[in-house]
Amino acid sequence: MPISKFLVELWAVRVSAIDLYVRGCDVAAALGLGMKVLEHKSLIERLAGRKRKTCVKSLADYVRSERDKAASLIRQRYGDEVTGEDLQIPALATFFPELTSGDEKTAKKAAVALESMVDLASKVGAKVVEFVMGKTVERCRKQPPGNEHHCDYIHQYDAQTQIRDAVGLLGRFVLPLARQKGIRLAAEIEPGFSYVLNDLARVGQYIDCVRKANLEEWVGLNLDIGHLLIVNATSAGQFEPGAMEAWGQHIFHAHCSDNVGYHFRDLVPGAVHNLFGKSEADFQPWVNVCLRLARNSQFSRYIAVELEGCSRIQWVQRSLMRLGYLLRTLPQPKALSKKLPRPVQGSPRPIPAGTESSAPRFRVIEPV
Repeated sequence: MPISKFLVELWAVRVSAIDLYVRGCDVAAALGLGMKVLEHKSLIERLAGRKRKTCVKSLADYVRSERDKAASLIRQRYGDEVTGEDLQIPALATFFPELTSGDEKTAKKAAVALESMVDLASKVGAKVVEFVMGKTVERCRKQPPGNEHHCDYIHQYDAQTQIRDAVGLLGRFVLPLARQKGIRLAAEIEPGFSYVLNDLARVGQYIDCVRKANLEEWVGLNLDIGHLLIVNATSAGQFEPGAMEAWGQHIFHAHCSDNVGYHFRDLVPGAVHNLFGKSEADFQPWVNVCLRLARNSQFSRYIAVELEGCSRIQWVQRSLMRLGYLLRTLPQPKALSKKLPRPVQGSPRPIPAGTESSAPRFRVIEPV
């Protein structure tokens, strides 16, 4: 679905901000390659190659064009006086897990591609670029039966070494431009054997590594509730709202969805808790954490509804309405306490008093 049509459909529930996912089909469209969908390898080659600046410019022009189309359609359909600039993009989501490949040339290419995404973010107004560490799913699928451990990094490399190398690459190739443009980098906590930040201990190691490199102002985390629920489904209680709130100063953005315990199974916030005999109140602490974190100055101040595997715009609309309801029914949170629960590893520094920003912008309103 073109970005413009998607934004128009979302406008039915008055949403003016959306995370932008950079996919092979969008890059192909931006480069005038018609209906071609670039495979992952081709995508990273384009964004890390000698003509990457031209590629980024084409992508930025494409996004602006799609936003202008969406604004025009919105004006026609709903009579709202809106321009493309009103349709904001708070964050870019990327997928270059080769950052921790262990191969210097491959990892450097992933870092340069990520730098290109920072350049794109600066051109379309995004303030956060999300990234992952691990291996591509395609590479894992090609392994013969019985060789599953090939995809589990813990059997190949030390996770702490991978994290250290990745943070080093960010410092060398990505952060100079990110600092210049005022854009923060947020690592995804991704469940599964093919990812590095897949449990609480590794997240702690990552935070410690970022601190030692004095990069905590620019390098942090993306709080993905759906992903954390996947981990909790197989390792009960590993990620709890209080533990994530304790890392508050390191969280720059958030994704909110419910989940049955598998990738590409994101659902309406609170839905799974209702289905399996729990109360929606069990899901609300996660929403409350998002609301509290969104008051911090380093946070994007937007909560994104991420629905991996979603094939119907109605699911998106229902999710936005449900999230809006959950946010409105919660009491206004107080500032984060200086005395917060401390996770086993990577225990955070308390957020200094007075650093909280004004009330967050939540763009979820009832449908017209």
